[in-house]
Amino acid sequence: MTTCELRSSRTRLAIFLILVLAVCVAYGNTLSNGFVYDDEYQVLKNPWIRDFHFLPTIFTNEVWGFKGSSVSNYYRPLLHVVYMACYYLFGLKAWGYHALNILLHAAVTILVFLLCEAVLARENSRHVTAFSLLAAMLFAVHPIHTEVVAAVMCVTDLLLTLFYIGCVYLHVRYLDRSWYYKLLPAALFALALLSKEIAITLPLVLLVVDYLVEKRIAPLSRLVARYAPYLAVALCYLAVRGSVLGAFAPINRHPDLSPFQLILNTFPLAMRYAWKLIVPVELNAMYEFNPVRSLSEPLAVFSVLTVVAAVALLCGVARKTKTVAFGLVLAFVPLLPAFYIRAIPYPFAERYLYLPSVGAVLVLAGLLSKHIQSPRAVRAWCVALSLVGCCYLVATVRRNTVWKDNYTLWSDTVLKSPDNAIVHANLGAALKSMGRLSEAIAQITFATQLDASTEFFRQLGSAYYQAGDRQEAVRQYEKAVALEPANGMAHNDLGALYGELGAYAKAIEHLEAAIRLDPSHADSHYNLGMAYLDAGMKDKAAEQFEASVRLNPDEPEFRARLSATLNELKK
Repeated sequence: MTTCELRSSRTRLAIFLILVLAVCVAYGNTLSNGFVYDDEYQVLKNPWIRDFHFLPTIFTNEVWGFKGSSVSNYYRPLLHVVYMACYYLFGLKAWGYHALNILLHAAVTILVFLLCEAVLARENSRHVTAFSLLAAMLFAVHPIHTEVVAAVMCVTDLLLTLFYIGCVYLHVRYLDRSWYYKLLPAALFALALLSKEIAITLPLVLLVVDYLVEKRIAPLSRLVARYAPYLAVALCYLAVRGSVLGAFAPINRHPDLSPFQLILNTFPLAMRYAWKLIVPVELNAMYEFNPVRSLSEPLAVFSVLTVVAAVALLCGVARKTKTVAFGLVLAFVPLLPAFYIRAIPYPFAERYLYLPSVGAVLVLAGLLSKHIQSPRAVRAWCVALSLVGCCYLVATVRRNTVWKDNYTLWSDTVLKSPDNAIVHANLGAALKSMGRLSEAIAQITFATQLDASTEFFRQLGSAYYQAGDRQEAVRQYEKAVALEPANGMAHNDLGALYGELGAYAKAIEHLEAAIRLDPSHADSHYNLGMAYLDAGMKDKAAEQFEASVRLNPDEPEFRARLSATLNELKK
């Protein structure tokens, strides 16, 4: 190794250490945070992550399949695999899961630097290292990333971006090499797809990379050789996903919107995403979606004009530098699935900007390298953007504290989304876990007024039960069953409470209904067994206890009750 090469290696290592340090300073305080939001189900109540025997099940079910009869638009098996690894390393200690998120974010940040450096170098830009470092530093501390890094549940976005950007980087590096150099990027593409479905946009990004580098569409034979591995991976993924889900996205979350309205709403969404990326203030865990319904609305007209003008301006800028053009593509294309509104209950979320923000900082690096030439101007811009980075860092550290626990998270969110029923219900659940039952009942009651949902009435019944008001709990559970007779969990709640109150006939009726609707729910079998036992039907009780143990062999109470019942039958 020559002296120049050694100096270059040391410089790069120093840059990597600086980026890792920036990530640790920005997100180190998340290590004291607990499990919040969907973590309660995906980690704490997820049986799949506790036994390696569930690996085949993980790869043949949708992401919420561990809940039993759940149906969703998501196939993300790597989520459970990563949680499984964390469970075996850390158990249910939240700091370990947060440490993994920090590590992944640091790895992505380093890849952002490498990608910026590689793209700028291909364009023979000046001050490549300085501008690549600035771009990566802003990515490392940007407040819009707090949801992704601070919430355990968002490990899918971190994995997606790690594999996605890793694939793009290797593709850029090996663009002129033989086809077999594409096998590793294709493997990363496969891992990205198994992390999150947004990865399906990756081949389009790679096509644009090729066009920008070669300045023309490559011959068909070269395209086939270059993209055959990616095509094979995509076809296999789509086949498996279709087999598991029955369709690419089987659930329409907004049936009240016409096709024209779905398209129209992409404009205010695009404007909102761009604004949040530039000015990351008033961050919110769950933004309200208030769709526009016609072009006569001022917001619709303004957003269409703004987006069209912005696209025209950016296209003009992109013609002058390939780095900016590529950055715009990398910012826009991965965001396209977020505009598929019919499949997403809440179309605007900060986590959707994690991957596109890589493209945004690449645009910044491209603009700086194109227009800032003199050393004095470079220093001035470095100082200015460093100050911006410091402001971002302070905002990120503060925002992380909101994600500390469910109470702090939903207390903040309810102020920003006061008309969102789920937010009030989640705050109520957090208050209930703290023993503040009257406040919890008030929040969940308000949620039922905003949205008469089965789940909210179930939560309200649980809150009244914990408060000691069994009769009111029965009334709320009855509302849940009446609202959705095919909901097995609602029947289970009501049946278990009837059993406790001594109404064994009603208890058995609802618990049998719960098992018909969801035969895989161990608690329903156990509760039915208890109802049979209290009603004097020990043989039937033993059958249900056996079923509960078979479905959840790790629950000691199920085993103890089965053993006691079998002993009584032998007497």
